[in-house]
Amino acid sequence: MRMISQIDELLSAILHLCVESDSAEDTLSPATLHNIGKFADTLQKIHSFIEAQQKNSKFRRFFRQSENTAQLEVCNAGLRHALDVFGVRNSLIATTELADIREQAEKRHEELVQLFIGKSEAMGSYAVSEISKSLFSLGNSTASLVLIPASPKIFHGRNEELKQLVHLLIQNPARAAILGPGGIGKTSLATAALHHPDVSARYTSRHFVSCESVANRDDLVSVIISSVGLEQSRNASKHLVRYFSQSPASILVLDNLETCWEPLDSRE
Repeated sequence: MRMISQIDELLSAILHLCVESDSAEDTLSPATLHNIGKFADTLQKIHSFIEAQQKNSKFRRFFRQSENTAQLEVCNAGLRHALDVFGVRNSLIATTELADIREQAEKRHEELVQLFIGKSEAMGSYAVSEISKSLFSLGNSTASLVLIPASPKIFHGRNEELKQLVHLLIQNPARAAILGPGGIGKTSLATAALHHPDVSARYTSRHFVSCESVANRDDLVSVIISSVGLEQSRNASKHLVRYFSQSPASILVLDNLETCWEPLDSRE
């Protein structure tokens, strides 16, 4: 419940930023968009965690307490970071402003509902049904909002590596591993390649999956399943392979994969 309350505050704060940006006829800064993307990634992790808890038996949850605690701490850390970044903890956004924003959002929602009802009177029931499916399908879907990180604004000294990586990624099949110590710029290189014109032209869909909170094979499959918008199932790995084999050309970036790959018993 505490996490839900924090998420509600953060969504209101982000909405406030968007409203302020619109009123000032100015766009959100790249840093702000990056932080919104990180918050969306945290929401995805929370969604995957809760969904996994619902599907696991009490027996399995009991023997995975330490793992679950670690994953939950990653989610809490992401929320704490977002609270600091968007100034919710520092009360930079007044409670009255947040209340006004919520009231305006509810008013717009009511106007949309009334508009839809008015349109339905002039349309056939089948057409209205199809429109409602289109408008509200996201509400019943397990698909998560996945944002590809923005291309790094500061990227220096890795042009040759980027050229080699792009060359690898446009091959068929394309496989590449970016290795190096922490902080050397592996994620920046992968993100720059993901946004390269040759790569974006080669792949119809691009996916960026953070594996920071992934501890084993099942968690990895679960995170990828959520990222591409599929439903969790008993044969999730087979479902995932079938999805990609039947989809147009796709590229999948697994960031921090070493977290679950380094243990010898999980490398295979």
